[in-house]
Amino acid sequence: MIPDTQAQVSGNTGPVAAVTPFGMGYRPEPGNAGVGPISREDPGQLEINDGPHCESTLDRIEALAVRLARFGGLDPDGAHFLGVALREAIVNALHHGRGAAWVALRLARRGVLVMTVRDRGPGFDPSRLPDPRAPENVVKGCGRGIFYMRRFTDRVSFSFPRQGGAVVRLEKKVRSYSR
Repeated sequence: MIPDTQAQVSGNTGPVAAVTPFGMGYRPEPGNAGVGPISREDPGQLEINDGPHCESTLDRIEALAVRLARFGGLDPDGAHFLGVALREAIVNALHHGRGAAWVALRLARRGVLVMTVRDRGPGFDPSRLPDPRAPENVVKGCGRGIFYMRRFTDRVSFSFPRQGGAVVRLEKKVRSYSR
């Protein structure tokens, strides 16, 4: 089940920022960071903002992706690593994308879990990213996110809308269909 109320999003552990429809142009006030709802126009899209509830919200979104992957037939380890890939995409979006990210999760009919993360940052050139396995980068504490995304999913694509920001699309085959 994809949550659509504050109680469902928060797991009854307390409020998780404001929950309002995206379609109304709402953006949380500073200090009210957390997750937004799923809009009726785009079911499956969540908004996450950097702030006091960010870590718990990130945990919930990752857990939702893992549950969807398991529901789709992925083994426990594969589902866990898929959750790690999504978490890395969201963390990158929050860090480089001006503190906000929009996440959409969809289990496609063809047996593919599609996860999309969008931000408002300046974008980047994926071909210019350093290899985290290079000797000069091995001891660095950062720079492995896209590497993990590529290792734990079947397909990673990047797009950069004209109006700005970056969109990362992660795909993982979770079930095989027979005709």
